[in-house]
Amino acid sequence: MNSETQAAVEYLVGSKMTQNSSLSGGCISDTFHCSLESGEELFVKCQPEAPQRFFALEAEGLAWLAEAEALAVPRVVGYGPQFLALEYLAPAPHTDDFDVKFGRGLARLHKFGAPSFGWHSDNYLATLHQSNPSEKHWPTFYSESRLRPLLKQCIDSGLAPQSWTLRFESLFTRMPQFAGAQEPPSRLHGDLWSGNVHCAKGGVPVLIDPAVYGGNREIDLAMLELFGSPSAAFYAAYDEVHPRCEGHAQRVSLYQLYPLLAHIVLFGTSYVEPCERALAPWC
Repeated sequence: MNSETQAAVEYLVGSKMTQNSSLSGGCISDTFHCSLESGEELFVKCQPEAPQRFFALEAEGLAWLAEAEALAVPRVVGYGPQFLALEYLAPAPHTDDFDVKFGRGLARLHKFGAPSFGWHSDNYLATLHQSNPSEKHWPTFYSESRLRPLLKQCIDSGLAPQSWTLRFESLFTRMPQFAGAQEPPSRLHGDLWSGNVHCAKGGVPVLIDPAVYGGNREIDLAMLELFGSPSAAFYAAYDEVHPRCEGHAQRVSLYQLYPLLAHIVLFGTSYVEPCERALAPWC
């Protein structure tokens, strides 16, 4: 941690650091475990060239998730333009009932709902701008505020084939028939891959690194399957609280298109083939 950020954190919390050690795992921000003279421990994320309000919006997103009282989120200690300070929750082994607790909690979070599709502010998925206009219709929101902006970045940068332009236009036209049952907006984490589900002491599931908005809950669930395999116990617990809609299994690839397009923009052409496979059933 550079001296400027350390001084800013110390000023914010009113206590000197006795140590800060770098943590592994962050691909967007540098992360640190910090101990203070006050005895408090912090988890601090730093990014010297963070986009505007990057950490402020993450803090607001954590607070928005906490409103549901469904799953734990780390307490926000404070933030600045280049850092976010959170309570430190030491990682712990998964307990036998972790998946059940996570499934029930995620279902409660989704069921808590949101005022509309979108959010009160644009925010970020990783470092990508995420547009969040208030929208009444999910197929329109998913097509126009999620897929289209990233598709344009992929095509314009030469990372994806030009043929995707017409194929996605065909998908957008038919999105209302593909998108599933009309449900009220769910309260979404928005970047729910397995690495953003932390296990704290006692096997408590904790949500971290959100990219929140009101949306169709199947996109959170589809992202969980993109880089992991949620257990049968997780889904059984989820369905006890908030049963999934008919046809959900067929729509997984549809709702993986958004994170896959994001990965093309962020990490390059290695994600073009997985995105092609996800797109194939729909156009």
